[in-house]
Amino acid sequence: MSEYGNGNDASSRQLSAAARAIAGLASLPEVWAWAAQQYGDAPAVQDLKRTLQVRLTFRELWEQAQRFGAGLTALGVHPSDRVALFAESSGRWVVADAGIQAAGAADAVRGVDSISTDELSFILDASGACALVAQDARTLQRLLPHLPDSCNFAVELWGDAPAAPSKPSLRVLTFDQLLAEGERALSAWQPHPSTPGDLASLMFTSGTSGHPKGVATTHSNLLSQLLGLDSFPVERGDLAVTYLPPWHSYGRIFDYYLLSRGACLYYSRLRDLKADLAEQQPHVFVSVPLLLENLHDKAMRQLSKLAEQEAQLLEAAMHHIRAQRMLTGTSLDHSVDPPSPDQLAAAGKTAAQLAHVHEQAKDMFSRLRRQLGFSRSRWVISGGGTLADFVDDFFEAIGVPLVSGYGLTETSPVLSARRLDLNIRGTIGPPLPDTDIRIVSLDDKTKELPDGQQGLILARGPQVMHGYWNDDKANDEAFPYDLQSGWFDTGGHEKSTSLAQGRSHPPPPCPPPVRQKDTIVLSNGENIEPACIEATLCTSSHIAFAVLVGQNRRGLGALLVPSPEAVEQFGQGDPQSPELRKLLQEEGGTLTRKLNPRKGEVFKKYATEVAALEQELR
Repeated sequence: MSEYGNGNDASSRQLSAAARAIAGLASLPEVWAWAAQQYGDAPAVQDLKRTLQVRLTFRELWEQAQRFGAGLTALGVHPSDRVALFAESSGRWVVADAGIQAAGAADAVRGVDSISTDELSFILDASGACALVAQDARTLQRLLPHLPDSCNFAVELWGDAPAAPSKPSLRVLTFDQLLAEGERALSAWQPHPSTPGDLASLMFTSGTSGHPKGVATTHSNLLSQLLGLDSFPVERGDLAVTYLPPWHSYGRIFDYYLLSRGACLYYSRLRDLKADLAEQQPHVFVSVPLLLENLHDKAMRQLSKLAEQEAQLLEAAMHHIRAQRMLTGTSLDHSVDPPSPDQLAAAGKTAAQLAHVHEQAKDMFSRLRRQLGFSRSRWVISGGGTLADFVDDFFEAIGVPLVSGYGLTETSPVLSARRLDLNIRGTIGPPLPDTDIRIVSLDDKTKELPDGQQGLILARGPQVMHGYWNDDKANDEAFPYDLQSGWFDTGGHEKSTSLAQGRSHPPPPCPPPVRQKDTIVLSNGENIEPACIEATLCTSSHIAFAVLVGQNRRGLGALLVPSPEAVEQFGQGDPQSPELRKLLQEEGGTLTRKLNPRKGEVFKKYATEVAALEQELR
């Protein structure tokens, strides 16, 4: 079976009260207006790591967003305009985001840390932004020389004094000044009545493969996620520690989801995260595999200081859960290839013998959960990369409900996710409601594949973007049938598999873990396009071939095949290798100042060599 769909559309399944209310709304601003009415003075945002702390209730969040939107309108922003929002995660980011959309505009979002000025300048131009909302004066100063003529004013989210504009006609305001503008205009202003099909945001893909592409995300795309994630239980008043960048679709959509259910976002930073988790004990936590690996390592270091018996208890607990998975069919291996009667009997014996382990280790596991910050967790979700088996085993053994999912920026982002009631390890979970996943031939995308054959993963659903912004060529490549069909080429390929049905309740089919066709996804969620880096390495006469590695790892590595002729010549010559020194020192136009490859320039300059290398590596 090569097409996966759970047959469980939004109209036929049991939705939470919040989801039922949101299902009748047309845009994200309507969600925040409803949340303000529904949750009122309950805390929505706590950003306490700054000199100027931000504490907002749901009512205050929507009030500030309306003032922000009214201020934008007063300064000339019209419905369907784009406003660039270049800033890192903060309590004011969510206000700016909601305010831009309340004005009927769409935000073109990107972070500013470790992002080149060239990339931000490109996004400003490509989006046609009429205004810029920047992190602070320093960020704005970086961008002032690059502001396009379409940009009429700029706002600093943080800081008391606006930066000096580079041209007299450009007005620069602080966050408070914009809110004051909005306050004066508010009596004659109403949030724009956006429709589901209106553009909500341009989220730009990584620029590691050339210029970033703008993913045109509509209100309906994002609203569908607020319904599709409804199986993740959240109660009003729950606390969520958030640290993922909101300009990345994964962190952003879960922030939206948690707020829509009445949870409070507690903003943390990477350097404070472990301490914040231990102090705040969040009810839910959204993360990437690398951070969960770090927490696992922290726990292992703590266990190494304890008696050997406690470490043995943890190992026994992990043997117990693996046996239980075989008995219940809750791992991919046992679903695709059901165990024999002898294996089941052995697993049953192991499970029975070790059933007492969790009771014996109850206090130890409780202590570990508290130290890590998960003493009251309803669930923890991992996304942005593949979750390592040992991390999965560890968190299940100590009693932390851990799930994972799969998606892309182009799919808003979640396509599928393991659920608490269908948590099959080694998979990316069943597709979200109303979502279909199809595995087709690499050579003929109209041909669906039978079980066991390797193919390309296509996806269709309400979360799939409406196309790349002003990029017909990219759209033709991304939608193999046509844009209207909705079938999106994820760029991943895997074996077609029809999973065995559960023994008690038949679960919907779960696609196996996805491996990206070309993209390398590090365990921190960062996407790397290897071709340009491989091509750059091969510009050295000493390297015949280069293959980048690092899928699901913490960092990149490269397998290098040296050129025999160059090695022989090098061995006979000057060990200082002036040729190599000259090669490294010359500016060729293919690297940025931070030595990041300019893929477009590399492909232009070495088009023939890159094509030949790619052909040979395949």
